[in-house]
Amino acid sequence: MKPLALRYPPQGTLPAGVLDVSAGEGAEWNEAAGPPVVCLHGTVASGGNWANLAMELLARGRVVVAPTYGERGTRPVRDNLAEVTGIVRRTLEATGAGQVDVVGHSQGGLLAGLMVAAMLREGPGALPPGAIRRVACISGGHRGVRGHGLPKKLVSATFGPALSDQMELARTLRRTGGEPEIARAVRDAGSAPLPDWFDLVTYADRIIPAGSALTPDEYPGARTVRLEDVLGHGVPHQLQPHDRGIAEFVAELLA
Repeated sequence: MKPLALRYPPQGTLPAGVLDVSAGEGAEWNEAAGPPVVCLHGTVASGGNWANLAMELLARGRVVVAPTYGERGTRPVRDNLAEVTGIVRRTLEATGAGQVDVVGHSQGGLLAGLMVAAMLREGPGALPPGAIRRVACISGGHRGVRGHGLPKKLVSATFGPALSDQMELARTLRRTGGEPEIARAVRDAGSAPLPDWFDLVTYADRIIPAGSALTPDEYPGARTVRLEDVLGHGVPHQLQPHDRGIAEFVAELLA
């Protein structure tokens, strides 16, 4: 049975010009404008959430891919990871580019980190080394999501197994004092070159706390940006991918 939350319609409509690699479309890529940008939404969300960011990037000549993956991000995280990795690979093939930039909100940020971790480890099914140039996470769920005592079955029935997976990740890291998968992969990779990394956080987020960002000890060169500092105010979790100010700032980060 589909998660109950999928009864609510997705929000946002992507502008014309966004590349749909699932349809086998190709795109003319302008190398001078920068790598294609793959935008990954969160749980119970959709590619349409990125309408404002897509318009900002298209105006700068960027190729934009904003899929709706994993039955709106509700399927198990491992399945979503395999799907978005395939989307990035098809983006490279469709454009002829050697790299992409990745933007991820919430679970999308978690998936971005897991993709980079797999790339660094050069495991089966991973992207080729260097395939990701830059990552910008907006309240990225690198450390999972706190469940606040909600039963796992209820969460899965309402929001799908992806949220249960993220809650289990948070429990595991709290119990073991462990670090995110991307941090372990970076440590194991030694001196391998890393994608640029940005975490956008806000104290207005009640789902992914600002402390979820990767630290420079976990990811050398990682930068944490507080939305309050760049926008003058915070933005609640569910509004972040729709926010025009965030869209403009992320487009500049990727320039």
